Amino acid sequence: MRSNLTTLCYIETEDSYLMLHRVKKENDINKDKWIGVGGHFEDGESPDECFRREVLEALGGWNTTTIAEDAEFAAQCAQAGFRVCWVPDAVNYDEEPNSFRVSLRQRYRWCSGVMQVGRKSLGGMWRTASPRPMLRWDMTMFLLAPFTQAISGLLLAWSLLAGIAAGGGLLPALCGLGLYYVGGMGLGVILCLLGGYAIEGMTKSILLFPVFMASWLPLQVLSLFRDSTSWHQVAH
Repeated sequence: MRSNLTTLCYIETEDSYLMLHRVKKENDINKDKWIGVGGHFEDGESPDECFRREVLEALGGWNTTTIAEDAEFAAQCAQAGFRVCWVPDAVNYDEEPNSFRVSLRQRYRWCSGVMQVGRKSLGGMWRTASPRPMLRWDMTMFLLAPFTQAISGLLLAWSLLAGIAAGGGLLPALCGLGLYYVGGMGLGVILCLLGGYAIEGMTKSILLFPVFMASWLPLQVLSLFRDSTSWHQVAH
């Protein structure tokens, strides 16, 4: 049941406020005005819940069509001027895939899904005005990341093959891969120290960390040419 009480929220970032231009609703007493985000309470809602629902409704509801619905919703928020923020105090309990094969399938869906969002959203994002242009730039860089990574993977493979074909042999390529592997393990050690993990218990993870990171490249390349269109439950 709709309440007579309403909520109104002004979203502030630096020196700017997000305002909605009321032009769509018929017989609107606020027609053509710029107002904050909000609306009537539904039965049992708190002010915070009401505001969040009103934001979702302002975006047209949960109307995603890609395999990466969270990335698509974030793109819709950026276009509408809603900022998606990192909350460092939030507690998240994650469940990890129980095998490397399942991890590959999960990350392939992520890569393909973000590319789908990029193909769907980037054109419209830049053809229409945005109330907060910097959010549009930020989302554009995020959506272009898998494409640039896929292209870098193709260029890396081409450079390695070209070097071998030119008579350089396998030694330079193997040396380059060796340096990458050592550097990847070094990065793994740094991440363990920053995360407060004891190195003694993370030996296997550190040794496999370069392999895990390198596995993103073929997934990005595959996603460039073949979409993942179905979701499968991930075994945890």
